[in-house]
Amino acid sequence: MVLFSFDVTMQLFYLVVILIIMKEALKKMNYINNKYILIYLFIISLLLNIIFHGLSLSTVFESVIAVSLLLLVYEIYSFIRHRGIYWQNALFLRK
Repeated sequence: MVLFSFDVTMQLFYLVVILIIMKEALKKMNYINNKYILIYLFIISLLLNIIFHGLSLSTVFESVIAVSLLLLVYEIYSFIRHRGIYWQNALFLRK
């Protein structure tokens, strides 16, 4: 028995890009606590999916996947950015 089928579509990647932009905007707002940003992003993702696809188990699952992919992309970006700074400093110290 299959509960639902899930396809990775371009819409999921568009949603992740929108969530990345919203994450940066929410981080810059002083009155929003940083530890609740992921909850806000999940709610925004869920609302966007419900608006475009209706309420179902697959839309909730797609929202969870979108937020998870957002975290993965953001952590990889942060790691590469900090790693690049580390290597620049290491090369600078050698001279």
